[in-house]
Amino acid sequence: MIGRMGCYFENGKVKYRFKFASEITDSGFYAEICKPDYFSGTTRIIKMPIESLSKCRFYTSERAWIAGVK
Repeated sequence: MIGRMGCYFENGKVKYRFKFASEITDSGFYAEICKPDYFSGTTRIIKMPIESLSKCRFYTSERAWIAGVK
């Protein structure tokens, strides 16, 4: 699961893209966050609650990840 790519949605729009930085546990997971409009620059790692998974979509390739949010 670590490194798997996903997008977090709010109100039907992508709030940010992320990559899993840890395994999922009952208390949540850590994710490396990217802004939806670019991939370069600094990123940060945040802890996300397990409930946030219901607002996420996951991708199996970088191409699908990029195309999936347009």
